[in-house]
Amino acid sequence: MSDHETLDEIAAQAAEEWDYRAFDGEFGQEQHVSIPCQLRFTDEPEQQTEKFHTALEVHDLTPLDARPVSDTEPFYDGEICSTDHYNRLRVLVFRGDLIRIYPKDGYVPDPEELARLLHAITVGFRADVEHDPIERDGDDDE
Repeated sequence: MSDHETLDEIAAQAAEEWDYRAFDGEFGQEQHVSIPCQLRFTDEPEQQTEKFHTALEVHDLTPLDARPVSDTEPFYDGEICSTDHYNRLRVLVFRGDLIRIYPKDGYVPDPEELARLLHAITVGFRADVEHDPIERDGDDDE
């Protein structure tokens, strides 16, 4: 996170990346896939899962079904939900510095909720974040 960007600004940029896309399944049924937003740690992350979960709870978010590998290798794959409305998001921190956050079940949170989640991530991984949009071939948005 640069000095002039706040988590609110980063969240607003990243939230624009979220989407759902429909495609025809193998047997002709329509299926939907969620399009994540992507962020990157700006410093070497130090995963502290308990601090991450505590920070989530401070922001009215609850960890569900988390699968961290260990607190020595940054990796996290788990769902979180809001205690206000129980909609879920999948948080995936790859080994290294990449973060993807997937909307679930048709729900797309607002940038304010994403900013709260990003704050918890910066606390739990002891590193700032920046928006790092996914390059997508064939997007007509630009």
